[in-house]
Amino acid sequence: MAIKRIPTTSAQVGMYLCGIDRSWLKTPFLVHRFLIKSSSDIAKLEQAGIQEIIIDTDRGRDIVQNPEPPHTRDDVSSTPNAPIPDSPGPPEVARLGQLSPSVHGKSLSGELTTMKMVRMYMLEGVQDILRTLQKTGRLAMEQVHQITESVMAESLRHEEACIAMIRTRDFSPALFDHALAVSTLAVLLGRAVGLDNTALQHLASAGLLHDAGLLNIPQILHRPLNQLSDAELVLYRKHPHRGVEMLSQQSSLPDEVDTLIREHH
Repeated sequence: MAIKRIPTTSAQVGMYLCGIDRSWLKTPFLVHRFLIKSSSDIAKLEQAGIQEIIIDTDRGRDIVQNPEPPHTRDDVSSTPNAPIPDSPGPPEVARLGQLSPSVHGKSLSGELTTMKMVRMYMLEGVQDILRTLQKTGRLAMEQVHQITESVMAESLRHEEACIAMIRTRDFSPALFDHALAVSTLAVLLGRAVGLDNTALQHLASAGLLHDAGLLNIPQILHRPLNQLSDAELVLYRKHPHRGVEMLSQQSSLPDEVDTLIREHH
C-alpha cells in the first residue's frame, strides 16, 4: 500500500481515498474509503471543510504536478465555502452547518423531512413492541420483523439524513427512542463494513431489543449511572443477561441476536 497525505485542493477523480482529517460523523460520507468517481465527490470534501485527505496510490491514481483543474463548475460548486443551494429546512440542518446535497439528487433538507416522518412511524411500532413485552412478557415477532425491515430499508435509502439526525443527538431519553437510534446506527455501520442482509437484520433486531432487560426496572431507566446506588448499579449491569432470559422464554430469536444483546455492555 502506497499511502500519501495530500491537500484536498489536489484531489483528482480516480484517486482512492483511504482517510481524511476528521471523524466520519463530521462529514457527509458514510465511509472514508472509496474511489473518487466524480467532481461532486471532491466538492463534497471541500464543502465539509476537509483540509487534507489520505490516498492509496496502489488502488487509484497518484498526484501529478500541474494537473487539469480537478473539477469544473457544473451542478456542484467547486468553492469550498459555497452555500448549499437549498432553502433552510428543519433545525437539524442549521445545526449541522454546510452539508452537501444527497447523492440521490434530493436535498439534505428534503431527506431530513422525509426521514423524520418515517422515524415517527417506526417509533410508534417500537413503542408498541416494548410496551407489549413489558406488560405481557410476549414479544411480537412479526412486528419486530416489520420494524427491522423498515429500519434497514429506510436507513440505507436515506443514509445521509440518518447520519445527520444521529449527529444532532436530538433524541428523547425514552427507551423506545434509544432502541430505534441504536438499531439505525448498527445497520449503517454494518453496511459500511460490508455485512450481508442477514447480518444487518440481526443487528437491527438486537438494536431494538438490546435494553429489554431494563423494562422491568423502570426506577433506573431515566437516571444517569453516576446517580445510581451501588445496588442499582448491580441491577443495571445485569440487564443484558436479564434481557436475553426474558426474550428466550417466549421467542426464538437467532443465536446471533441473543449474543449481541447479552454482550452489548
